[in-house]
Formats: sequence, C-alpha cells, structure tokens
Amino acid sequence: MIEELKSLQDNLALLDLMTRNSQSRYIEILLKVLKPIEIRMEQDKNHKMPHLHISYGANRHATSYNIQNGERIVGQLDNKYDKVVKKWINNNQKKLIQIWGEVQRGDREAYDISIDQL
Repeated sequence: MIEELKSLQDNLALLDLMTRNSQSRYIEILLKVLKPIEIRMEQDKNHKMPHLHISYGANRHATSYNIQNGERIVGQLDNKYDKVVKKWINNNQKKLIQIWGEVQRGDREAYDISIDQL
C-alpha cells in the first residue's frame, strides 16, 4: 500500500504544482510539495456501495469515491483531483474491492495484510 499511496500523493502534488496561480514578475523556483494523504474504508452496514474516503492536505474526511467506477460520491476536495484519484482507483480496483470485503466482514487481520500488499 505504501508505494501506491505515495504514487497517488505524488500525482496530486504534481497537479497542485501545475495548476497553481502565480502573478509573480520574478524568477520562481517551483517545488512539488507532498501534502499529507489518508485513505480509509469503514465497516458500515448502511452503505452497500464499495467506497473509500480520501483526506488530502488540510482537508480532513474530504471526499468519498466509489471503488467500482472511481467516481466522486460527495466531498469538498477540489474537483481538479478527481481524474487523478479515479485513475488510481481503477489501477488498484481489484485490491480495493478485496479490502472493502474484508472491512465489511470485520476481518481486521486480512485487512491489515491486504493494505500492506496494496
């Protein structure tokens, strides 16, 4: 999971860099800033649709995405991230669906192993 999560974080940071607004008349040194990222799934009998929650930067519990198609469900995360997140979900969909099942069954040991392998 660590490498895949770092890859998503890196892609979001690159998008931040490429979409920033600058009115400077001076030479700038551009830096890619890696903001904190968190992805979580919760055991929830009320929500049958496999989904995950992404927090990025200062946006805690920011946005939920459908694991089956990568589409945003709800959230405040800037829309510019949706394409990057959707691609990441699609690339990791099989493993994310497996993890969703483990979380919903309450199988914490299998969940921990799956997260480490993502």
